[in-house]
Amino acid sequence: MSSFTIVSIAVGAVFGGLNFWLLSRIVRALVDSENVKKWKTGLYFVLKMALLLTTFGLILRKGYVSPLPFLAGFTVSLVIGIGTRLFLTPRNS
Repeated sequence: MSSFTIVSIAVGAVFGGLNFWLLSRIVRALVDSENVKKWKTGLYFVLKMALLLTTFGLILRKGYVSPLPFLAGFTVSLVIGIGTRLFLTPRNS
């Protein structure tokens, strides 16, 4: 495996982790809020996705990373983040 591939996987993993962290923060804030406005929720998600896709586009277009390893790192970090939250978060039963 080349160093370019390893860097692409690492960058994808960092972006996946940041994406999951930001999404969980938005959802937690909305769940904890007493009066959730639909337009505000929609705006947060649209802004998050626009930022994510713009950043992805710039990174891939400039050739800083290889697309498939980047996507692999992104996906693996999301799976690890979701699995960690699912199995390590205490449940209220």
